[in-house]
Amino acid sequence: KQNRSFIREFRSIVFQLGRNSVFNYSQTSLQIQTICLYLIDRILSPESTGDVRLHLIYLINDVLHNW
Repeated sequence: KQNRSFIREFRSIVFQLGRNSVFNYSQTSLQIQTICLYLIDRILSPESTGDVRLHLIYLINDVLHNW
């Protein structure tokens, strides 16, 4: 149970870091679009696990919602 709590907290931190990185390093809408397209490629990659895909989908959703 303690591990699950740690993992949830860790995922939240990683998510925030990803979101902040997109907004901090993107200065134009084209750059944000390019990053989102890259993330979509990662989602579609056969090497991506279900957890990674879900995390990236949430990240893209958050970025596009707040853009």
